[in-house]
Amino acid sequence: MSEVLIQISKLCKSYGKHKVLKNINISFPTKGLVALIGANGAGKSTLLRIISGEENPTSGSVEFKSCEINDINFCNEEGVLIEDVKLEDLFNFYMKLNKSNQKLLNKLIEYFELEHYLEKKVSNLSKGNKQKVGLVQAFLDNSKFVFLDEPFVNLDPQSIKKLRDFLVSKKNDQCILISSHQLKEIEAICDDFIIIDHGEIKFSNLSSNEPVLDLEKKYLEVIN
Repeated sequence: MSEVLIQISKLCKSYGKHKVLKNINISFPTKGLVALIGANGAGKSTLLRIISGEENPTSGSVEFKSCEINDINFCNEEGVLIEDVKLEDLFNFYMKLNKSNQKLLNKLIEYFELEHYLEKKVSNLSKGNKQKVGLVQAFLDNSKFVFLDEPFVNLDPQSIKKLRDFLVSKKNDQCILISSHQLKEIEAICDDFIIIDHGEIKFSNLSSNEPVLDLEKKYLEVIN
């Protein structure tokens, strides 16, 4: 594995007597596409909230080895949270917030085919286009660590193909963590996989580089 970007050690999280995360140990690399796989309620969202600083762990640690906490960006499943504005105004807000530039913004807008919707209110966009807006925001500042939550879920087949190609083009520049139930999509582009079940890491090949030849088979094997 390459240089460590974020080191998670012996991390646990409980809400009262309910243990959500149990002794999580992960070393995220500085670059690559990493898949985070698990059923709803497995602990994926809690883990990401702790990494981003939204929540504190009950015990254990998150160490930023080759980045800082403000080097993290994300795209949630809804794509965009601010809707009562024109898309162009939202993008300008994102650009200032992320201290980005117009050239990169225009490139991302064109790639994700959003240039014809700039005068529309975000609330009037389709779910797929809202997803694309979130993706533009996530990659607008070249963050070292990007988390994508179900990035394929609202996209049509052509847009899924474009997103796959885009992510592959970024794999040597950033660490991109993809949480998705669409195993075929992430199997096609990721080399590294983390499987979490009931708050425990059941499988990870981040350190071993063990190849995963059939992701669905591996997932079912380790959670049963």
